[in-house]
Amino acid sequence: MVTIIKIGSSINRTINYNENKVKTGHAQCIEAGNYPVDLNKLTLSIKKKRFKKITSLNQNIKRNAMHITLNFSPLEHHSKETLIAIANTYMQRIGFARQPYLIYEHYDAAHQHLHVVTTYIKNDGNRMAIYNLAFRKSEPAREQIEERFGLIKAREQKPYNKFDLNSIPAKRIKYGETESKKAINIVLNYILNQYSYTNFKELNAILSQYNLTANRGRENSKTFQKRGLLYQILNKNGKPIGVPIKASDLDNQPTLTFLEEKFKSNLLKNADQQIRIKKIVDLYLLRSISLKHFTNTLLNHGIIVLKKDLSKGDEDITYIDSKTKCAISGDLPQKFIEKEINQAIDSQLSKKKIKSNLNNKNIKVKII
Repeated sequence: MVTIIKIGSSINRTINYNENKVKTGHAQCIEAGNYPVDLNKLTLSIKKKRFKKITSLNQNIKRNAMHITLNFSPLEHHSKETLIAIANTYMQRIGFARQPYLIYEHYDAAHQHLHVVTTYIKNDGNRMAIYNLAFRKSEPAREQIEERFGLIKAREQKPYNKFDLNSIPAKRIKYGETESKKAINIVLNYILNQYSYTNFKELNAILSQYNLTANRGRENSKTFQKRGLLYQILNKNGKPIGVPIKASDLDNQPTLTFLEEKFKSNLLKNADQQIRIKKIVDLYLLRSISLKHFTNTLLNHGIIVLKKDLSKGDEDITYIDSKTKCAISGDLPQKFIEKEINQAIDSQLSKKKIKSNLNNKNIKVKII
C-alpha cells in the first residue's frame, strides 16, 4: 500500500472533486467518520456543513484541508468492508480517529485506491500537529496495516506490478509540455515514495533521469541559510530551465527537513537492496575492459551508472538499480580512472599538436 497526504486550502473543493467522480460513476462514498447521521442519510450539504463548522473555529489557518489517498497493488482486490476497515485503522494510527472524515473509493485507475477527506483543526479550534506527518505517523501506520491485513508491501512490488500514485505514470519532464508544478509533483510523488536514497547526490541522480533536480542554492544564499529547498526542471542537456519551485509550494511539501528524515530512514532500510548492486558491480568490475563496457553490462542487469565529469576533478559514481529502486553513491572504480585521464590528456594533446611545435622543438610527453 502506498499513501499520499496533500494539504489544501479548500475542503469544499476537495469534496466537490470526489463528489463529481461519484456523479460520473467513477467513485462512491463508502464511509463517513464522526458524522451525526448514517451514511445513507448524508447529503452533500451535510457533508460540507460538518467541515465548515469545525474549520470556522480557527480562521487563522488558511490551508486546513487534508486529502489522503491509499493505493493498493493491481494484484489486490479487497471488499468494501475490508477497505473501510483499512481506512479506519489508518486514520486511527495517524491520530485522526476523532476527526470528521469522508472515505471515497475511486474506480478510475487500474489499481484499487481510496480518497479520504478530513481536516487537522480539532473540535476546540486548535490545530493538530501535522509537521512531517508522512514520516512520523503515516509510514509506520502503512507498515503496520500491510502486516495486519496481509497487503502487498509497497517496497516489495516487482517492476511490472508497480502502479503510479496519481494514476499518471511518471516520465521525463519536457519543459513547456505540461504545467511545471504539476509535472514536478507527479515525478516527486513517484520517486520519493518508490526509491531508496540516503543523500542529495543519490536523490538527484535519480531525479536527473526524469529531468529534475533538488537544489539548496549556494552556501551564501538566503535559500541555503534558511534551510530552503528548490526543485527545478532540467533540459535535455541537464541544464536548469524555467523558474524553480519552492518545496513548500509542492504536494506533500518535500522540504529539506522531510528529505533529511528520509535519508535517515532509508539508510536503515536499504541494506538488503544495496547487496544486489554491490554483488553485480564487484562481479563485472573484474571482467570489464573499459568503463563503457562496464556500464553497458550493468545496464543489462537494470543498473544505471551515472558518472560525474572527470575534467571537473570529480571521480565519483552513482548506481541506480531500477529493479530494487535503490541508489548507491561511491568512487569511480580505480582501474578506469587512469585510463580516462590518459584518454582526456591524449585528446587535449591532439588538439594542441599544431601549437606544440613552437620554436620548431619536438615535445615528448611521458604519462606516469
